[in-house]
Amino acid sequence: MLLFKLAWRNLWRSRKRSLITMSSVFFAVLLAVLAESVNRGSHEGMIRNSVSYFTGYLQLQDSAYMEEPSLDYCFAWDEQQESAFAAVNGVKSLVPRVQGFVLAASSSKTRGAMVLGVDPAREEALNGLQSQFIAGNFESGGIVLADRLAERLGLALGDTVVLLGQGYQSQQAAGAYPVTGLVKPKLPELRKQTAYLLLPDAQVLFAAEGMVSSVLVMPHENASISSMQKQMQSLLPADGYVMVRNWEELLPELLAAIEFDNASNRIVLVILYIVIGFGIFGTVLTMTLERRKEFGVLVSVGMRRGRLALMTLYETLLLGGMGVIAGLLGSMPIVAWFYDHPVPLSAELGEMSENFGVDPFIYFSADPSIFVSQAGIVMGMCALVALYPVLYVNKLNVLQASRA
Repeated sequence: MLLFKLAWRNLWRSRKRSLITMSSVFFAVLLAVLAESVNRGSHEGMIRNSVSYFTGYLQLQDSAYMEEPSLDYCFAWDEQQESAFAAVNGVKSLVPRVQGFVLAASSSKTRGAMVLGVDPAREEALNGLQSQFIAGNFESGGIVLADRLAERLGLALGDTVVLLGQGYQSQQAAGAYPVTGLVKPKLPELRKQTAYLLLPDAQVLFAAEGMVSSVLVMPHENASISSMQKQMQSLLPADGYVMVRNWEELLPELLAAIEFDNASNRIVLVILYIVIGFGIFGTVLTMTLERRKEFGVLVSVGMRRGRLALMTLYETLLLGGMGVIAGLLGSMPIVAWFYDHPVPLSAELGEMSENFGVDPFIYFSADPSIFVSQAGIVMGMCALVALYPVLYVNKLNVLQASRA
């Protein structure tokens, strides 16, 4: 305890030196936290965009549907099932869909199209579909076309589009629908080929009344995806025909892209850590050499080298600890602000991002693990650097140091 008190007092004998050391640690934590926050925020944005349009964080589907997305793998879905799954802890919303592929034809042109049978209110909560309308709206018996698909077919509001395809168990799917709305989805591939029907209309078109091809599951913000998946799977029949998949299983390409990006980001962080480490080491080295004579005098008057080394270790760890705490306190409000106010990209970069289906913003993540992990890494670097004054004291030549 006495050595700890001495270490604390020694820090403030040279306030300028101590403040410089703490500042280097402060900026180390700040930069590391911001870099990791931006990296995770961008990944969370990519995942959020993909799951809100395609898969949900969890999805109920036939076990064969992933390999062969056919309407033959639709399954029954009723209010009783929905109530049971909605009661699972962590579930925010369930979004049933019917999805099929058809030929869409106007009076002069034909194009392939993906028909989505949806519940407009649930889709609005899922991905803001209602805010993406250019004109018109959903109406019973009508169809909503993505803007580029409508252009390719030469259709406008009030025109009629004919759909022809194959429904459930090879039944014919055919119908003529007035265009009641035009929508501009955020993802480019959806703009080229998507048509929306009300869920009951799509079920009639594909001869799949009372059935769905998938049910997207969106969790509350802090819910455990793996726990929800296990609970939902336990509610399903043991025959295994219908199963619950998570987004990592459904979007392996996105997961691979994120892992690749994480690998490149780790390289950047390692370079940042090296720069940070040498910055901290430089200040500790200067601090140690400046006190060479002091160390020599202390050893010469009878202070044991081990106790002196332990005191220098306490000093460095105290400086590092205070710098880390200051870095966390400084980074938290910055991350919180940018978490609520994403940074908009410039016009050109924003347009490029939208073409790839990514929101034109730089997102920050406020995951608590970011602060804990980066603070731990920087504190570990401080502990490693703290070994230098310990080794220096143990090898100190007392006569030379006393005369310095």
